[in-house]
Amino acid sequence: SLCDWSSDVCSSDLKVFLAKTTTFADGMRALPVDQTSGTALRDQFNAKVLDKSDSQLKAYWSRVVFTGTGTPPKEVGGDNEVKKLVADNPNLIGYIDKTKLDSSVVAILSIE
Repeated sequence: SLCDWSSDVCSSDLKVFLAKTTTFADGMRALPVDQTSGTALRDQFNAKVLDKSDSQLKAYWSRVVFTGTGTPPKEVGGDNEVKKLVADNPNLIGYIDKTKLDSSVVAILSIE
């Protein structure tokens, strides 16, 4: 996994993608948004950041939803949709291709 889950960014802000927290480090409510299922960027994010394959994530979310401890991130489309939503709402967190980064959003982690 690319993330050291003991680091501040990974332990707080990115754990929201696994419903392990619902707030950012500053206490603000955190709502993750996901790219469309089956896209290369989503697969890369899941593998390198969450350290899970698509089938592992499906099994994970089945358990989490069944036990009532969380819900998976909302699928919102591709880079442009994610960037616009995150730019317009400080409670949202998402991931986009680094070539799409601009001043409307803040990068907290870059993966190669």
